[in-house]
Amino acid sequence: MTRVVVRLRSGEELDSGVVEAPGEPGDPGWYAVIESKARRYLDPGAARPCVRVIDPPTAHLAGRDVRQLTALLAYGLGSSDE
Repeated sequence: MTRVVVRLRSGEELDSGVVEAPGEPGDPGWYAVIESKARRYLDPGAARPCVRVIDPPTAHLAGRDVRQLTALLAYGLGSSDE
């Protein structure tokens, strides 16, 4: 919960009232807010992206060697030609 009050030079006071930020645990929209934040900050199209890919690859683990399994765990990282 938070409240913001701004007093202007004119003496006028602007008051937000007590509000709760969206995405608090227990809020029905919590998962959507968190997903939106994650996608915004991990956006591969951003000027300085954190990752190349957000969504995990669809893959079966059986029959893969250690290098291939590690690559699956690190999806989204590294250069686009890997």
